[in-house]
Amino acid sequence: MVKIEEEFFSNYEKAFDQKFFDQWFEHNANMFFVIKNVEEDVLGFVVLTPITETLHNRLIKGQVFDFFDFSKSEVIRTMDSDYYYVSDICVSRSRAGNYMKAVINIAGGMIGILAEKAKYVTACPVTTAGARLCRTVGMKKVAESESNGVRYSVCLLEMTPEIISRFQRIAKRTNRTGDENDD
Repeated sequence: MVKIEEEFFSNYEKAFDQKFFDQWFEHNANMFFVIKNVEEDVLGFVVLTPITETLHNRLIKGQVFDFFDFSKSEVIRTMDSDYYYVSDICVSRSRAGNYMKAVINIAGGMIGILAEKAKYVTACPVTTAGARLCRTVGMKKVAESESNGVRYSVCLLEMTPEIISRFQRIAKRTNRTGDENDD
């Protein structure tokens, strides 16, 4: 993850160091997803964090922003939770071309977990592309959170039967074809 970040995202203001990844990887290695295209080129990574209901409630009230505000007791050690936080989606635009398509290409793992287990998914997008992605998947702004003097939207997606069905269709098509054309 650190190599991916250094190669693609060296200008990112909150670059994570090896110690950060080591501590969280040791806590729950399954929450890290490397994004690749069908040719197996690395495009970036996603961190899908299983969280407690308490942390979820703090997130949707804008009381916390990201990993730097979380305690390990609030992050579940397995991928079995009703609550998930999409803490990072880092995709290299120069390699991915279509941002949404690149993110959807991780569907076999991440979207499958969300469709099977999640009741609620939160995110705090820090870029225009991230905010657009949140809107595209149906997330609604529920609060604002502050980090380093900058205010960010807190977005929430309730995993309704309709959303779950859509995610399952995306995951099936992506697993079958390695590509996704949005509904």
